[in-house]
Amino acid sequence: MNKRVLPIVLVACAFSMQISLCAPCAAGENKGPATPSKKPKPSGQTKVIPGAHLNTPEVNSYLGRLQGRLQNNWYLVDGRNKVTITATIAADGATSDIQVSSSPSNTEAEQAANEAFAKAQPLESLPRSAGSQVKLTILFDSFADPHGDTDRHISTTLDPIRSAAESAKPPQ
Repeated sequence: MNKRVLPIVLVACAFSMQISLCAPCAAGENKGPATPSKKPKPSGQTKVIPGAHLNTPEVNSYLGRLQGRLQNNWYLVDGRNKVTITATIAADGATSDIQVSSSPSNTEAEQAANEAFAKAQPLESLPRSAGSQVKLTILFDSFADPHGDTDRHISTTLDPIRSAAESAKPPQ
């Protein structure tokens, strides 16, 4: 019997991310999935600069490596799912303020994305061009049905975060 071999086409997409690790994760002590933060961040301490996605070759390379680690650890659940993970990433790759949400709400899809994020840690140190602290947003977008049809995409953005003191300084 002749077997037909079909070529596999992989498509890489550009993305940017912000990731923050909790202290146990940064120290390599936390081996479980990240726990989403439910408490609000105190206002006035830091400010994410909206629409100011970091887009340098170093940042894109960093995000490409992270996206590869996420793809390798992400399992798909049935249905059409969109899960968003946001986190703050320090210069040393430590993550904090991790939040997970999905639309439509799907606990199993959130858990799968969260596990992929946890297994991708510890994160590399941020590239110098990213600054001292960034907000990572990861969108896990997938479709899977019981018949084996699947589609998956991960997009990421890194946005700079400025401290209240930095935000109060007039532009030079």
